[in-house]
Amino acid sequence: MQKTGFQKPGQLLGGISCYYPGLVANTQQLLAQHEGAIIDINFLRSALKDHQIPAHLTRFLDSLLVSFRVSRHAQTTAREMTSVAAVALRVNHQSISSNLYSGVPDGSEGNVYMVELMLENRFRALLRYCAAQQLSAADLEWLLGSIAVEVTAPRKEITERSLVVLLFNDQGPLSLTQVRYLALQAAVMCGLRSDKPEHEELRWCIVVDFDPISPQVKGTSTDQCCSVASISARGEGGSTERIFYHLTDNLATGTHGRGTISTEDAETDLAIKNLIGSLLAHPPKTSLSQTAMIEASILRRTDRVPRPSGRLKSEPLYN
Repeated sequence: MQKTGFQKPGQLLGGISCYYPGLVANTQQLLAQHEGAIIDINFLRSALKDHQIPAHLTRFLDSLLVSFRVSRHAQTTAREMTSVAAVALRVNHQSISSNLYSGVPDGSEGNVYMVELMLENRFRALLRYCAAQQLSAADLEWLLGSIAVEVTAPRKEITERSLVVLLFNDQGPLSLTQVRYLALQAAVMCGLRSDKPEHEELRWCIVVDFDPISPQVKGTSTDQCCSVASISARGEGGSTERIFYHLTDNLATGTHGRGTISTEDAETDLAIKNLIGSLLAHPPKTSLSQTAMIEASILRRTDRVPRPSGRLKSEPLYN
């Protein structure tokens, strides 16, 4: 089975959904304990042999060994998997198709490629903000020329289920740490929903902030802003393995929903506090190196930020 846009040709994509209350907890525990594991299944050996199968078909069916990887991350594209780093965003805009096509040249409506080129220019403005103080002028221009944007558009239609994926396609003169760090900074700005006044300038949306019909102004609701679907990077040594980062919770809970960073997150999560501090050039009292921030972001938020027990008076984890 092939599903255009979401995996390499020749791969089989399988998904499971669990809505039965008694199994939800077990499913989540299974994913948490075995995420990344590979399961090999041979469909012939799993089937009931209630009739005679010709020898030539037996040899063929014996070759149908399929490998499944246990993963919570859906809709990962082939281009994302081969990039150095990537940030995938969910679009939450009510009229996403007309919004994006309104920014392309006349006569290009319906052309997804033209939308991707337009979004690349918007992301370049974001990365100039993130990287201006970190990179030399030459390295910055090289970085801006190496990025690309992919919009998933099954049946060539952009819908509310599409993803906007920022791709860092080449490492070039930059270290892998620098590319990963820039991807995390970009994700923070796209997912930030903190209502603290000093965070106002960091909130950024590739769709809402450029809406020609309803321009974003201070105090505008962020309900239709994009949220973070996933952040990933290439492993060490050119490995095809992907490392996924967890700056946000992907559960549909909290004040602003999944894939966002709330005021509480910005105040209690040391990794997020440091990323925000680096963008504002105002590091927190407890500062982390770029490498430490990247490593901390691999942990899930529930592992990075302890929850109060309820028996003792809770104190903030970091001052």
